[in-house]
Amino acid sequence: MSRLNNFKRQHREIRELAGKISMILNQDLLVQDPMEVRNLLSTLSGKLMMHLAMEDQFLYPNLMESNDSQIQTTAARFSTEMGDLVKVFKDYSAKWLNPSTIQANHETFIEESRAIFQALLKRIDREDRELYPLVEEDE
Repeated sequence: MSRLNNFKRQHREIRELAGKISMILNQDLLVQDPMEVRNLLSTLSGKLMMHLAMEDQFLYPNLMESNDSQIQTTAARFSTEMGDLVKVFKDYSAKWLNPSTIQANHETFIEESRAIFQALLKRIDREDRELYPLVEEDE
């Protein structure tokens, strides 16, 4: 069993939640019921922060000690790049903590959500495409 199975599962769950939120990034829905999107965002935030903590504490340090220099280099690059995304997502989530803020500023919320989800999904796709195959080849 690959040591990446849990990380891949988390990627699927994060993609699914981001997709659900993206489906309801609609001005009418957000004005009517901002609580649904806030609940989904809370779930996404919890899963994402757990995933990032596991990567930061376990996956990346382990990979940076690999005997394979390509894995070391790739893991170090991803680890360095991740810091910005963590801060950006935390700031985004804190900004939109209150459903009434989402409701009152729904256009900005939609714009910022699309941007953050695009960056997040791009990052996940890169891990799946560039890093994980290197690790699996080495197992």
